[in-house]
Parts: sequence; C-alpha cells; structure tokens
Amino acid sequence: VSMLDRMLLNIKLSHITQGKSNQDFIRYETEETATTGSEQVLIVAEAISKKKMLTLQYKVPGAKRSWEYSISPYLIKEHNKQFYVVGLVEKSKEMKAFALNSFTGTPIIDNKEAHINPKIDANIEIR
Repeated sequence: VSMLDRMLLNIKLSHITQGKSNQDFIRYETEETATTGSEQVLIVAEAISKKKMLTLQYKVPGAKRSWEYSISPYLIKEHNKQFYVVGLVEKSKEMKAFALNSFTGTPIIDNKEAHINPKIDANIEIR
C-alpha cells in the first residue's frame, strides 16, 4: 500500500466510521508500509463501526481447509506489513487476531450485535 493508497483508505474509513477517529478502529505500525490484507479493511471497519458481528472464512497458511469464525471485531491492527482484525470469537470467547490476507472470500457483516466489552484490551500482541 503506497502512501497515497493509505490516504485514500483513511478517507474511506472516515466516511464509514462517520467522522470518528480512525485510531478507534485501526492501528498502524508505521507511517508507510506495503501492507497486505487492505482489501478487507473497509468491510471490517464497517462492522466495528456498526458494532455488528462478523462472519469470516479463515485459512491458516499451509492448512488444507478453512474454518468459519463468528467474531465481535474490536480493532484492525497492522503488524509486520499485514493487517489483522482483533476480535472476540463467539464460540470460544477468546480474543484472537486474524490476518486479513488469510480470509477466503469476503467477510460478512451479520445483523447480530457484537459483544463489545470496554474492559477488554483489544490491543493484544500479535506474533
């Protein structure tokens, strides 16, 4: 993602998040990087903004199949030139980070309200 692409992404995010600070939704690691997974950022940001559950198909690199997860998305975080969504997994009630470039297909914003607990620190370490 070039600096211009990042600026355009921030403008689109501002529109989706209705003028709220982008820092509430996305944490960049650096000012200018080539980041993968940016295609999914707007959909995930919209789910965060609307406080809606997100259903995604996720394939761990090297795995033969993908798994479906339903999460309450908290934050988009950049790490090692990749975007991640940090969210509370509905089934296991664990806070996890999912690489956006490992989604298989487009994530779906559900009509269900996300389970957002302000006491949970969504700024988890990504390894």
